[in-house]
Amino acid sequence: RKSKNNEQVKEDANDKKSIKDVKINIVNGNETEKQQEHELPTVDPNLPLNERIDQYFSGLIGLTDVKETLLEIISKKILEGKNYKQGQMHMAFLGNPGTGKTTVARIVGRILYENGLINNDNVVEVKFSDLYQNYVGFSAKATREKIKEAEGGVLFIDEAHQLCSAGSDNKDFRKEIINTLIPELENNHNLLVIFAGYSKEMLHMLKGSDKGLF
Repeated sequence: RKSKNNEQVKEDANDKKSIKDVKINIVNGNETEKQQEHELPTVDPNLPLNERIDQYFSGLIGLTDVKETLLEIISKKILEGKNYKQGQMHMAFLGNPGTGKTTVARIVGRILYENGLINNDNVVEVKFSDLYQNYVGFSAKATREKIKEAEGGVLFIDEAHQLCSAGSDNKDFRKEIINTLIPELENNHNLLVIFAGYSKEMLHMLKGSDKGLF
């Protein structure tokens, strides 16, 4: 019997994993009011880190979780210096539409770029419908293309709560998206992935149950 090639072994290994196996910083977006997306402010680079972060978020209400997560990530890098090992910075923004999640993703990318944690502040924004395709292999291909486009910066996946509603139907290709994302989430230290979606469904996806896809 023919032995499996390396790619097939990797696919089988990823198929046994779920998003719950990956470290993702969960950020509550429900504390924000409905607000419009807006341009990033100009920030004085000479200010202390916490004040720079506050300035970036000055036009947005709330977001304590985001600020604290950024402070923790960057402070760890500063403290460890050359011994710092690039950790997993991926985030999940929980909340309803209209709470400025796209602007927040752009600010997060800019701050991490300025502090040397990613190579650029480019944010590639996609929706679930951009990744999900109706033919075998097409969802994986679409996901890989967006990952490549976002390399060095931020891949922002909106409507990510739709990833958690897959069933056992072989024609449901959400699993292709997940299997493509997982190795990037675990091993690609030159990419920040931010998921955004409704709180209940996202928590199910990230911490969830044994039902469905996750």
